Amino acid sequence: MNNKEIWKTITDHPNYQVSNTGKVRSTNYRKTGNVQELSILNGKNGYLFVILDKKTCYVHRLVA
Repeated sequence: MNNKEIWKTITDHPNYQVSNTGKVRSTNYRKTGNVQELSILNGKNGYLFVILDKKTCYVHRLVA
């Protein structure tokens, strides 16, 4: 089985990337140029989400 994690840039948010395992990271964290993994939050509806550019984005939609 291939356990390699693949990161892809999010189309609507070019400073962020999502992996095939559901992790989300910033490629320019707080405008420092550092790469930082973001916290995944659990919504009341049961879906995981992150805040990107002051917008709520569901993780399952980003991975799809």
